[in-house]
Amino acid sequence: MNNIGDYALIGDCHTSALVGRDGSIDWACFPRFDSPSVFAKVLDATSGGSFAVTPRNVESVTRAYVDGTNVLTTTFRTAGGVVELTDCMPVAPMDPARPAAVKPYRSLLRHMRCTEGSVELDVDLAPRFEYGAFVPRFRLTSQTSAEIVGGADALWVTATRPVRLGHERVEATWRLARGEQVWLDVAWTQSHDERPAAAPNLRHRLQDTIAFWKAWSARCRYEGHHRDAVMRSALVLKALTYSPSGAVVAAPTTSLPEEIGGGRNWDYRYTWIRDATLTLISLFVLGFTDEAAAFKRWLERTGAGRPRDLQIMYGICGERSLPEMEVPHLVGHRDSRPVRIGNGAVKQLQLDCYGQLLQAGYLFAKAGGAITEENWAFLSGLADVVCET
Repeated sequence: MNNIGDYALIGDCHTSALVGRDGSIDWACFPRFDSPSVFAKVLDATSGGSFAVTPRNVESVTRAYVDGTNVLTTTFRTAGGVVELTDCMPVAPMDPARPAAVKPYRSLLRHMRCTEGSVELDVDLAPRFEYGAFVPRFRLTSQTSAEIVGGADALWVTATRPVRLGHERVEATWRLARGEQVWLDVAWTQSHDERPAAAPNLRHRLQDTIAFWKAWSARCRYEGHHRDAVMRSALVLKALTYSPSGAVVAAPTTSLPEEIGGGRNWDYRYTWIRDATLTLISLFVLGFTDEAAAFKRWLERTGAGRPRDLQIMYGICGERSLPEMEVPHLVGHRDSRPVRIGNGAVKQLQLDCYGQLLQAGYLFAKAGGAITEENWAFLSGLADVVCET
């Protein structure tokens, strides 16, 4: 089982996935960050579900993101050759009129290419919907496609080489020689929807995704020290942004423990005022003003009403009620129980969030952002609440 530090993040600004060093996708939710999981092996190696691409006889592994993107390339050197695995959650090309908006295809796209010798790959696609609550139905629809359906979810598998049914999973074994490649796309829909139209060209979809992220990164105006690290941090923050609302999640996961074996395992797939305002400031300073403005709009609408009713956190579309419950059938990351969904901290009093909002307003205005009279009335009301508390 991968350690937490072995995972890399990919995402489409609606949801995200964790890719292990071993080529296994062990966490993904569709269609939103806070939706029930499709893959949750990170929380239960047996019943959580995963999507593994595993070369045989691996000797070493290196990983890197394609420059300026959230597209991940994992290079496996095996006893017989070298294979590159490129993973992304594909998105449509950027709309220059709405650079903060992101159109997802709600899928996981995996590309395998042999660059030296020959390599044999095993594919094991074993989703377990709704936090591993049950095993869905698996059915081949052609030699190179399959459907996986159960409850409210469906996955549609498209490959450029044959796949087969295994025990409660879709499997494949592919041998690639130097220069050969294979594409594998797994798209999500609601279970009552028809199969989505097949991508006319998966290569173009990957190229469009790379182009989107490079165009987004090009908007960064930071040219100071450690620019590469700053840019990578900005890309992570963008990946944690829920594009339809502008909200930013604190983390893409639930119940990863503060301490292995401990019980402080919380669901962070929501928007904390404190954390999100720091993100707003960071993106604004780096030149991503459209994202900062989108979050400001989300905050204005989510926090609308009396300042004293402001919560420390909300759902990504402004939901105020986030009931917390435990998921007893998942054992937790390395037996760190319990696994929780929802977050009961929503009703806590944490005065620092008021200060963060005031600081964000100050820095936003200092950097040239527009603070309306309504904004000022709300901010001054926050100061009154703190004085009265």
